[in-house]
Amino acid sequence: MIRNPVLTMLLVLALPGLAAPAAKELPASMTLEPDKTIRIYDTFLLGVNDSWPDLSGIRAVAGSPQLPGPEIAGRLRSPLLRMNGFDSQYLDWKKLPGRGLPGRLAAIRQWNPEAQYIWTVNMARGTPEDARSLAEFLTGDSDTLWGRVRIDLGFPEPMPPAIWELGDELDYNYSRFHSGAAYASECLRYIFAIRSVIPDARFAVHAVTAPWADRSKGKLPEFNRTLLDALAEEIDFLSFHPYLRDLPPAVAEPYFENLAREIAASRNPEIRLLVTEPALPPQGIAGKSPEHQLRSVSLAGCLEEAEWFLFLLSRPEVGAATLFQLPPGVRGMTGMTANGLPFETGLAQLYRFISRIPSGSRMVRSTLSGEAAVFNRSRTLSAAALKSPDGNKLYVLFDNQSPETDRPVSFRILRDRQWILENALRLSAPELASRNTATERPIAETSLPVFPGKPPEQLTIPAKSLVLVILTRPTKEESK
Repeated sequence: MIRNPVLTMLLVLALPGLAAPAAKELPASMTLEPDKTIRIYDTFLLGVNDSWPDLSGIRAVAGSPQLPGPEIAGRLRSPLLRMNGFDSQYLDWKKLPGRGLPGRLAAIRQWNPEAQYIWTVNMARGTPEDARSLAEFLTGDSDTLWGRVRIDLGFPEPMPPAIWELGDELDYNYSRFHSGAAYASECLRYIFAIRSVIPDARFAVHAVTAPWADRSKGKLPEFNRTLLDALAEEIDFLSFHPYLRDLPPAVAEPYFENLAREIAASRNPEIRLLVTEPALPPQGIAGKSPEHQLRSVSLAGCLEEAEWFLFLLSRPEVGAATLFQLPPGVRGMTGMTANGLPFETGLAQLYRFISRIPSGSRMVRSTLSGEAAVFNRSRTLSAAALKSPDGNKLYVLFDNQSPETDRPVSFRILRDRQWILENALRLSAPELASRNTATERPIAETSLPVFPGKPPEQLTIPAKSLVLVILTRPTKEESK
């Protein structure tokens, strides 16, 4: 503790990250309970909703046509990639030329040997027999017709999806799937077909699409209940598509509560939510307009994605999520300079920033109070705290979306109080509209000034910033 008031004042004046409240500052307080676990954090919450235009033939408007190269790939190892649903509705995998699909999957494994993927089944134009053949193509050995085709293409190792997602918003866009009974009946046919090849295949079916929209009014709760009554013992996930800012977390929360209640009352309360499109509202064809893409990779888009990450993290019923982002997905994480050198977009930096929190960390109970932290549509300050798997570090993540207002946050740690500051990192840019380009990198990571080795008391979270505060347990010498 610093007990000299003059020295304290000089340090506060010298360190803007710890400055006293001034104009355009709104204080908040955070209470941490490191011994109270809410859930285990799994990096499946850091998946990527990826566009696969090289397979579907759909034109990509923004981003590189390839996965990130080795210069960047080592820093962007997403554990889960989803073939976005729009691409899936146009994909006939049997007509792909040459090494097509297995070449694409091999590229994902080369990018990240541990990466897994979600296959969104083309139920709009395919058949259960097509899906059975695909399962055989992805996993069969040389004694099977389609497995031999994959092997002859030069891919001897099986390539099973982590999750088979059965269709994409079919109740919203295709009248023959409008009712829960019709969709559930068709899902059963696909499940049995795929499981005839892969007995332990994991499935996700989509909950009612956009229940807040006119097109879906009247479907709740019957649609989801029908699905669970018919499929609860066959599925692992319910897929749900909220759209940020169009439906911010505070407005989306009642829908999550409803889904959690329906799952808990089903024959399989272990079902989890798969949140596959918490992204900016689509504009133009499947959200591929240039304006949409620029918004996605701006600082504003990054902070909005971070808000959704924090919300999903707080919901134990959410088992996996693919953020970062609607098309072009992983390609939207990188760009090329005029000299052909890769650079990271804001989304890439956001992903790396959050990836500092190790998988297996425990999300602990925390309470953020203050006018800016009230959980409503206008909330601009959100936060979460996680304890490392070994219990020796606390990661406290703050998201301040306000364009101008700093948030001085005071800390209170209950019971397990032996924590000291190690570091505080900030991801920000001069403006919310700032984005990284071939010539400029305004979205950048910096360190906030803190007093390492001291207990946390107050830290100012600057405007338009994502801040990661890292606390550690003191050594015997530091605790004296």
